[in-house]
Amino acid sequence: MDFRLTEDQRALKDGMRALLARVFDRDAMRAAVAGADGAAARAAGGGARGDGAAGGGVDGGAGADGA
Repeated sequence: MDFRLTEDQRALKDGMRALLARVFDRDAMRAAVAGADGAAARAAGGGARGDGAAGGGVDGGAGADGA
């Protein structure tokens, strides 16, 4: 299988990247994504730990071995 992008796909990717860069501030987008990740973790029963990993549920994130 050939997983390389076609010329049309590359043009679409480049055009969307340019459009989004003009419309959305990079720092605002990163903050929104970070906020969405934290909200998803909280909705799943974990807490956002601030280190990129979601916390655990009732037992504070410990695995079956208590670690």
